[in-house]
Amino acid sequence: MRKRTRLILVLAGLLGTVLLFIPGCYDESDACRDYCDQAVQCLGCPATTASLERCQNECIAHTISEQKELANCAKDCANFAACPSIVGFTPPSPCDY
Repeated sequence: MRKRTRLILVLAGLLGTVLLFIPGCYDESDACRDYCDQAVQCLGCPATTASLERCQNECIAHTISEQKELANCAKDCANFAACPSIVGFTPPSPCDY
C-alpha cells in the first residue's frame, strides 16, 4: 500500500512539473497587449496620458494576422519605429497627444 501511495505522489508531482512548462495559447489579446505595452515605452508617452485600453481595443479590431504583425513590431523600439511600413497601415497608439 505504501508503494502505491508513493507512486501516486511521484506521478502527481511529475504531472504538475510538466504542466508548468507547457506554454499557454497566445491569442489576439496577448498580441495586442504586447504591442501596446511596447508602444508606451517606444513612443515615450507619459503614463498619465497613455490609454492602453483604447490602444488594445483598436488593435483587436484588426484581423488576427494584422495583430500578429503588430506583435512582431513590439520586439524592440527599432522594429517599432518601422512598424507602419512593415504592417502597411497606421498602427494604434496609446498616446494622447
